Amino acid sequence: MRRLYHIFSTLKVGGPQKRFATIVDGSIGVDGLSGYEHYVSAVDENYAALSLIKNRDRVHIHPLNLVKNTSLSADNLSIIGGAIKALNPDQLLTYNWGSIEAALCLRLGLWGTGGLSHLHFEDGFGADETVERQKRQRAWMRRFALSRASSKIVVPSQSLQRLATQQWGFSSNKIIHIDNGIDLVHFTPGSVKSDGRLTIGTVAALRAEKNLFRLIDVVAMLPRETTRLMIVGEGPERASLQAHGARMGLMIDFLGHKPDPASYYQQMDIFALTSDTEQMPLGVLEAMACGLPIVATDVGDVAAMVCEDNKAFIKKRGDDPALAEAIEILRADPQARQNIGRLNRAKAAQHYSLQKMLAAYEALFQGQGFEGRVR
Repeated sequence: MRRLYHIFSTLKVGGPQKRFATIVDGSIGVDGLSGYEHYVSAVDENYAALSLIKNRDRVHIHPLNLVKNTSLSADNLSIIGGAIKALNPDQLLTYNWGSIEAALCLRLGLWGTGGLSHLHFEDGFGADETVERQKRQRAWMRRFALSRASSKIVVPSQSLQRLATQQWGFSSNKIIHIDNGIDLVHFTPGSVKSDGRLTIGTVAALRAEKNLFRLIDVVAMLPRETTRLMIVGEGPERASLQAHGARMGLMIDFLGHKPDPASYYQQMDIFALTSDTEQMPLGVLEAMACGLPIVATDVGDVAAMVCEDNKAFIKKRGDDPALAEAIEILRADPQARQNIGRLNRAKAAQHYSLQKMLAAYEALFQGQGFEGRVR
């Protein structure tokens, strides 16, 4: 049985963490049984996303109790290196910037970790990486920490693939691109609604980079008596968003975090995403699988993900009137909404199936190398 050690910056619920839960439950292994033992550490000691995993007997928490620090810490390197040595995994998997100290342990060859197979996952950036100096410093550290021949970088988007080669300076054969996948049996279209209101919805963590203030501002430009906004998700900006909605005179359904949001997509007419930064957002995939048209800012791979007929409704970030106009066009044409939703679901089935994603990760877990894009 292969022993995998995953070090996350956090295991609070988010897109990468939901994908991890799906992969753990879907990974079978070469023996046709439970082929892996997963050991997990979260730098912030938040393990909430483990509740999403059905087969918890295959997952073991390994607390690190790191010293919280804004810079690299010799004590943290010692703790992480000691954990890797104690667990003696077949493969180390690190996730996003918050786990960079673990990658650095391998780069420096500390505690006998020099030859360990290593996958580093990058899924995108928070608001803290919008500062140019911060971006440059972190690019340099990634370039150093991940430069080992046995370290590979796994990304879910074309935009991250370009960033890793063009700005971080890695060769293309070091980057593995695996599209996120979606369960098309679970996420399905709902029935056509006839209450006369247009329901605009989103499923997102209530964090700064999601810029849900923009979504509220856009909805405020629309006819209020026939428009409903529902926001599924939780996060530190909830109170501020609720206050902003009240100031704008809007009635907004803040529904909180839902472990299984499938039925909420089925209540929507349009899925909206107004983020400042994304890569390959899981919410867009789930909405596509549920047969919804997407109105969104042009960030990450969103424009490439949706069907051709939907591309006209992906608008330049910062152009809020264009987003409002896109919604109004779709409001006036229910048949277009239905057709675009049907084509989005067809594209999700063709390119972003859960089975394709699981097969790709299965190969990674078995230690098989890839070059370039994995479909």
